[in-house]
Amino acid sequence: MYPSKKCFQFSLFTLIICSFACFVYDVNGNEKLTWIFDPGGVSVDFSSRTIEENIGTRGGNLLPNSDFSKVDEKTLCPAGWYSKFHVHDSTREELRKQIDPLTVRKVIEENGKKAIFISTPEEAFKLRGGKNPQISNYYSCNVDIGEQSENTKYVLSFNYRGKFLPVPDTNFLDITVLCLQADKKNLKTFEFFLDETVSWKRNNLTFIAPKGTKSLLIYFKLYGCGELAFSDLELKQGMAESGVTVRLIPFSFLDNIFCMTSGKVGILSFSCRNEKEVKVEKPELILEVPEGIIPLEPKAPMKIKEKTEFGCNGKKYLRYRIDIAPVRQSFFRDKYGTWDSIYILMETSLPTGKICKGRYWYEDKDYKTNPMEFNIRIIPYINGKTPSLFETGIEVGKDFDYQDRNNIGKLSAFYKDAGFNAIHCSFTPENAKEFFNRNIKIYNPLPCFCDGYRLGIDPKPENAKFRFQDGTVPKLYGKYEAICPIEVYNEGPYFRESILKLIEDVLVKNKRASEIMPNWEPHMFNFKGCFCENCKKEFIKYSALSENEINAAWPKDIILKYRDIWVKFRSWQHARLVSTLEKNINDIGRKAGTDSHFVPQIAWSFLTENGNKDCQQYNPVDFIDDLPVLEPWGPYIFYDFSKPYVYNTGIHIRVFATARAIKDFVAEKVKDKSKQPKLIAMPHSFQCDTWVTEPEALAFDTLSFFLNGWEGSLAYYFPKGYDARYWNAMAKTNMLIAEYENYVFKGKRLDSFTVSPLTPLPSCNWAEGGNFKAKLKMLNNSPVLVQGVEYELNGSRMIALGNFWQKGEAFVKLSINGLNGDKKYVILQPDLKIAFASDNGKVELSAKELQDGIIVHIGALRFAFFIVEEYSSSVGYGTVIKADDMKKFMDSRISEIKKAMDFENKYLADAKQKEAAEKQDYASLIKNLKSDMISLNADKDGNGNTVMAVKAGISKILIDLVHGGRISSWNADGNEIVSANDKLGMAVDAFWWPEKAANMITTPYTIEKQDLKPDLLTVTVRKKITADESTELSGLKMIKTYRIPSSGNEISVSTEILNSSDKEKSFSFRYHNMLSYMGDRNGKSGFANVIQNGMKQKFERIFSFKLFRFSKDKDNELEKVFPPDNMGFIDSCKIEFCAPWTKTKLDFDVLKKEDLYGLIFWDSGTQKASTFEPLFKRVTLKPGEKHIFGFSMLFIE
Repeated sequence: MYPSKKCFQFSLFTLIICSFACFVYDVNGNEKLTWIFDPGGVSVDFSSRTIEENIGTRGGNLLPNSDFSKVDEKTLCPAGWYSKFHVHDSTREELRKQIDPLTVRKVIEENGKKAIFISTPEEAFKLRGGKNPQISNYYSCNVDIGEQSENTKYVLSFNYRGKFLPVPDTNFLDITVLCLQADKKNLKTFEFFLDETVSWKRNNLTFIAPKGTKSLLIYFKLYGCGELAFSDLELKQGMAESGVTVRLIPFSFLDNIFCMTSGKVGILSFSCRNEKEVKVEKPELILEVPEGIIPLEPKAPMKIKEKTEFGCNGKKYLRYRIDIAPVRQSFFRDKYGTWDSIYILMETSLPTGKICKGRYWYEDKDYKTNPMEFNIRIIPYINGKTPSLFETGIEVGKDFDYQDRNNIGKLSAFYKDAGFNAIHCSFTPENAKEFFNRNIKIYNPLPCFCDGYRLGIDPKPENAKFRFQDGTVPKLYGKYEAICPIEVYNEGPYFRESILKLIEDVLVKNKRASEIMPNWEPHMFNFKGCFCENCKKEFIKYSALSENEINAAWPKDIILKYRDIWVKFRSWQHARLVSTLEKNINDIGRKAGTDSHFVPQIAWSFLTENGNKDCQQYNPVDFIDDLPVLEPWGPYIFYDFSKPYVYNTGIHIRVFATARAIKDFVAEKVKDKSKQPKLIAMPHSFQCDTWVTEPEALAFDTLSFFLNGWEGSLAYYFPKGYDARYWNAMAKTNMLIAEYENYVFKGKRLDSFTVSPLTPLPSCNWAEGGNFKAKLKMLNNSPVLVQGVEYELNGSRMIALGNFWQKGEAFVKLSINGLNGDKKYVILQPDLKIAFASDNGKVELSAKELQDGIIVHIGALRFAFFIVEEYSSSVGYGTVIKADDMKKFMDSRISEIKKAMDFENKYLADAKQKEAAEKQDYASLIKNLKSDMISLNADKDGNGNTVMAVKAGISKILIDLVHGGRISSWNADGNEIVSANDKLGMAVDAFWWPEKAANMITTPYTIEKQDLKPDLLTVTVRKKITADESTELSGLKMIKTYRIPSSGNEISVSTEILNSSDKEKSFSFRYHNMLSYMGDRNGKSGFANVIQNGMKQKFERIFSFKLFRFSKDKDNELEKVFPPDNMGFIDSCKIEFCAPWTKTKLDFDVLKKEDLYGLIFWDSGTQKASTFEPLFKRVTLKPGEKHIFGFSMLFIE
């Protein structure tokens, strides 16, 4: 239906959550036209949420005058508040009097709200004449909470912004809470340190006031020089949960809204966390929803045990008690898991526009959590359209595991109505039938069928096992053995009787799928084998080297001596394995009457010129012409909701550039078009428990692949708790694909148009962590944020323009070249039912007019589709938009676009300011110290970084403060001990557990201390881990100390870890070291001597992950983070490193052997040397507690 010229309005609610919006503007002062242009943007705004989840509280706000609306006439402070500037030295009163008039403590107004503002200028530092004494500037208030009869939890919530001035000072932002009893005696002090932020952020701090506390004295402090502001303060009593907790996933951590569509199904997702690791006995989820919201069925085998009706405020509600014992294994200590979670198929009969609330909580016998509320909104339904040429679908985990046939029928119908025609899911035969009946193609991953060599469940005979250099066999999940590639491509007995049986069961016997699509990441087997006898014989034939040569080097020296040919051999074997799987799967599929294929999910970068060099042992170029279909996954654009949100301007252009580059790469490598594989994309949706994507971003990425000629897309993973906003966005996308797919797949690609921005557009600006600019040529020169494609079909052209700016609309001049000058044309936007006209209102345009260009509009993070075809007087072209009307429309939107640009400019300026403030002038901070045998001074390393240069006895040592305070070089009497790269080296602070916090700290450290005695240099550096770096570890202070004696033959390292947060922190610490002794030279490898059963044992490089456990007790939590390829045991924590190219040695020992869990050697052929990583046992630090780790290295000539 074409839009009328009557003005109608959409509610704000509709404008926010719908996939498209109506835009109303005044054309000539009286007449209003309704323009169906989508302003764009996102319906789930990650920038509006905070890192902390909604913390349960009870009662009102206890803070006096928390909005600062009342002012004390005497003090000019907010009533009930006190402020002061303080010098932390009672003998410096004159200094306080000098500085105090320069400081600021006042109430300001920002964003329509009042805030307290504190500022101490740089002049304070100059007047003080150095870093001492400490100074602070603060507001405080005293809150009477009544004498507490027991330990009581409180939650302090606030918005804040704060920054430091770039002066050498002890600067920090601080909130201190004193728990005072009636006589004002302090029972306990809590101190919280805040991260710098130039934009306003919300924060929640929790603390337990001890029994007997009568009042809380709260300080909001700025130490040193800078500024700090607070607003929206709340202090409430918290609701403590001592056992398992439950949350709505993911929306408890986003906007706490779940949207549904009337008469349609949706899937609610909940997850439990068992942080205290309590015993779980009879777990139940209680869900309360208003009448008309119907839980149909929880994921099998969970059951609804009980349904109860009750009334609330005159409305009817229903309470459902659900037995969730079947998923208790997914109640993790350190996260809310989302794989085998609590999924509930829902339905609603409520009308569109209805807004209501639901509640949920967890019970286990007598234990009950506090009820959590969430908002439910019923939004308009979008019915999709199914493409006929493009495969569109989702990858599903366990979200669709329902048993009731009627319910799975509703779900499959809903899925088909959204326009999907494919799905990746491990269905039961019964559920698969429902989807097959709706002509939906099913891809199945197959159990234990992945990563190149992890094939087969049944035990393997000896000659079918994949073997490492030492003869051991890698196992999946600790029990499923990896397979020798020869067993597969020679179609040995195990392959025929076990693996082909698995495939036949899925494709034919149980008819659970029509295609096999497993995860395929063989990189974990790089340089690890197979080193069985059969592979040795195969390598002799492939290499044409003599049998004696190979026998002499096999297995441990093969990679060192014949690396290049070994790599090609491995890729050749892998390609034969892949081709064998495709051939057999296709043959088996024919038995079921399907054209089945093997479709491996491979990393996207391997199909680019730059990234292809990283996969030489399983190079896709060696097999892509044997596969009819291929599934490159990524690149993934996502937000980790466990961390603060970081906005990246234009980041989705990465996906568009990737889609184009891979399509070009495949065409270049496979010249015969008939042999080019179809490409199925896997854009990011929701994975890894906390990685989420906006609905419109997922839709936009899908269109980026489609428009660059990819033949399909499966969103990874979906829905996992996503609501109707996401289903609607994908339904709209499927409609667009169905509308324009003939142009893409039957037409010819052109490039005859140009676009010229008419309104401001920002430049791309993102953190270049993935090296995208090196991998993708299109990104080298900061491409314009409006990009497009053009196809021609039967004389008609389709041009799609994408606006990669998430914050603002774009108006551009679209110029079309190469048209016939003797003909008239029309330019349409078919999905909006509009035609563009000249100023006189004529839609028939000349080639010259189109070449001169027309004004078009593209919403934020949207594609706009245009058709250019010959004009026909017999065709009605819909609503006509004159050029002058478009100019007026553009003028009416320019103020909003400029606001968005103002945001971009401020965001970029603030980021640069923060970067400048954080950048440390190490050259001026590093002291020049010298004694007879030791010296310290500032110097530059090979990359231009300022480092601490130490000379001591026989050694020259470089300490790199920019990259984690590591040792980047230790040259002892001409022997370089460290095998460093750009960021790693020796003594890199790192963590192993919890799994999400497993990382190495390679960001800048600050100098704490530099002390030289005649025979000893001591250097101490520090760093506080922020939430941006790791939510799990945020608030931990790292204080690392190096002690270097005058002889220079030894370095001892200690790292004190202090928990400065308000929460208990548990972790396993490690040191990451890269030592030259564990490298190789001239075909020979260095080695480590370890002590096993009291005897010295030689350990050489085996190019895999080896763990030597020292602890007598196994810690499953540590060993399952990254399961070792190979396990050994040692009874001493002392290690001796040696190498055949030197007579020197290096002795290692730990500071406290009772802390050591084991020693890690992580290796691959891509590394210059194996890592050496002392791994320490898990520790738990309460707020204010600390633990010290350490080791020493002794050089022996």
